[in-house]
Amino acid sequence: ELGTAARAGSLAGAFLLVQSLAGVRGPSIVGYWFDVAGSKRALFVLLAMFLAGAFALMATLAPGFGEAEKRSSAARRGEGVGNVPSPLFGAE
Repeated sequence: ELGTAARAGSLAGAFLLVQSLAGVRGPSIVGYWFDVAGSKRALFVLLAMFLAGAFALMATLAPGFGEAEKRSSAARRGEGVGNVPSPLFGAE
């Protein structure tokens, strides 16, 4: 499994690295593309294609991916959502 608890820090770091690089390089790439093409239409089509691909990949995941085991083991212990006291209003 890719997203184990032991790898959470590494995965978060990799995500932040990619996000930071995209934030630094993205505007200049989009500006160059706009200067060359004269329109942002192709960029929006590219964005739509990436989003469609992401949704297609998400659709292949099993229901409850990454949290099903936690929920089922918490339910066996009787720690459902209704049993958790609210930090704002105290225990009821």
